[in-house]
Amino acid sequence: MSADRTLSANDATLWSIPVSAALAALVLVPYYFLWGGNPLKAVKEAHWLVLLAVFLASVIAHEALHALAWYLASDKPRPRFKFGVNWGALMPYAHAIDPMHAKAYRIGAAAPGLVLGAVPAAIGVAIGSAGWTVWGGAMLLVAAGDFIVIATLRGVPPTAAVKDHPVRVGCEIVETDAGGS
Repeated sequence: MSADRTLSANDATLWSIPVSAALAALVLVPYYFLWGGNPLKAVKEAHWLVLLAVFLASVIAHEALHALAWYLASDKPRPRFKFGVNWGALMPYAHAIDPMHAKAYRIGAAAPGLVLGAVPAAIGVAIGSAGWTVWGGAMLLVAAGDFIVIATLRGVPPTAAVKDHPVRVGCEIVETDAGGS
């Protein structure tokens, strides 16, 4: 088992392209067949400042959800966090400073995509709401890199100690205990 489960920000962005295309299809195709229209038309009708504000607030919420889920899913002592933006890749981040179990890391990586993406997109498709569908779909696209990180952890046992990488996307498997269990 390799200790390094990370990608460069550029590689994560490149891998996100096909993942994003699949996620977009997963949301847009059912909407089209159920409701007979393109939900992206709702974006054209909305004011761009409102869209920008909602998107920026959602990206901040996305990073906060990573930290909250890691905090709640981790054993004690709970990890500490650092927040920032990798301006070179235009990639905001929540960085867990302390090691945790791989299970907690996976939960924290998946939380924003599920809470802000999958659930609103599913609701939007189910009730025919273009706004919910597009917002949920956009948040799934934002989470594409997180799903790639989860995929890099395939085969890592849930109790393995992992440490979020401070610069690269993903984590490293460490030898130290991730929470005293």
